[in-house]
Amino acid sequence: MCREIKVMFKVKDSPIHGKGCFAVNSIAKGQTFTFPVIILDKKTIPLELKQFMFPWLPNQSSLVLSEITFCNASSNPNFKILSIDKILNTKTFICLNDIEQD
Repeated sequence: MCREIKVMFKVKDSPIHGKGCFAVNSIAKGQTFTFPVIILDKKTIPLELKQFMFPWLPNQSSLVLSEITFCNASSNPNFKILSIDKILNTKTFICLNDIEQD
């Protein structure tokens, strides 16, 4: 069975820092998004990936498999981690502000 995947984010140059995550459609405050993650040992993470890693366990980090990896370089972020599922290896993010379509 296939299901349609709605694209919500795009990556482009950011006025804040390097590349950023931007909304393809408007996103309401409180909306949640769940993404799979890859778990890596902190000692083996390539230097090029370190800036994209999120916390997991004390000796591990997680790479979120989504454009949302490029979010939250701002001191006033639009998303935060709401929950972590260590059985399914997913992270759920919650939108902290209404975001207009870019």
